Amino acid sequence: MSRKTRRMIAAAALFVVLLALLYFARLVGGPPPVGAKAALRRAERNALRPRGEIVEMIENEDDDLVVAVTHRDGEIYTYCMQRAQKTVRNGRHWLMWHFFDGCFTYTDSVGSPGCVTFPLASYSLDGRGNIVHESTVHYLLKQDDARAVRAELEVRAFPPGEGERRWKLKAERTNPCYFDFETTRSLIGAQKATWDLRSVLGALGSWSSPFPPDGTTAEAEAFFYDENDELIGTMSFVLHPEQGGEEDGA
Repeated sequence: MSRKTRRMIAAAALFVVLLALLYFARLVGGPPPVGAKAALRRAERNALRPRGEIVEMIENEDDDLVVAVTHRDGEIYTYCMQRAQKTVRNGRHWLMWHFFDGCFTYTDSVGSPGCVTFPLASYSLDGRGNIVHESTVHYLLKQDDARAVRAELEVRAFPPGEGERRWKLKAERTNPCYFDFETTRSLIGAQKATWDLRSVLGALGSWSSPFPPDGTTAEAEAFFYDENDELIGTMSFVLHPEQGGEEDGA
């Protein structure tokens, strides 16, 4: 057997061994992480959602989740992405933040004025050594009038037998598709959350964001201002239990 033939056989054997190692690594560790765009496109296909323009990636350095927002034909679509990690135990990021193990769809604005994002969490210690859990959601209200540079959102909820409850949020224009109203809830130690603004905005219903009492209704009114701080339009809509509304001027 010639030297050239032996080299070819050795190279082929090495290639086969490499393929076997890659196959074994995939069996043990699962599929390799993918980039943000690839993860989003896969989630869109799986959920039969339209292929949207990636508008924003909202993240919190303390959370392994990232919120992705896309835009298509005037509608907003939100996603929750899981960052790739070295191990689940220590939560350290694997390689770079833009590699993800998975992505799933959350809410969208189809048929409503806006939608809410998946909650992002952070943790800290207070002066007494108690763990403080903060959870932030973003309510994205559709508004593409370039004249509007600032907005206010007033929310009123009417739980049966409890009286009216009110909240007010403010937002500056950060992108041309929507206004981003941010709200954060803080819980100390084993404190349990009660229903609040996040609940009527449509955030995930769970121990951290319980649903409002049965029979609760909630409505919102948005005010849009131009660079001279002049009111240029308003929008009124129902937040809970069903979303929908009408716009005036903006």
